[in-house]
Amino acid sequence: MVEMHKPFSIPEKARVEWLGCMRELLEELNISDEAKQEFWDYCEVFSKHMVNKSTNLEAHMSLADHR
Repeated sequence: MVEMHKPFSIPEKARVEWLGCMRELLEELNISDEAKQEFWDYCEVFSKHMVNKSTNLEAHMSLADHR
């Protein structure tokens, strides 16, 4: 999936918006709370791998960490 999305700019803001859509979907599903939580946990980890563009603030924080 990461390779498939490389041509696209995916900043943290897009990740958060995507997670919001996933949260809405999960609320509509008729599955156990445990299953919802497991899938949510997966989505959070997975979505972090998809971010491929830093915002200026993220870039600044990254530089500050290396000092």
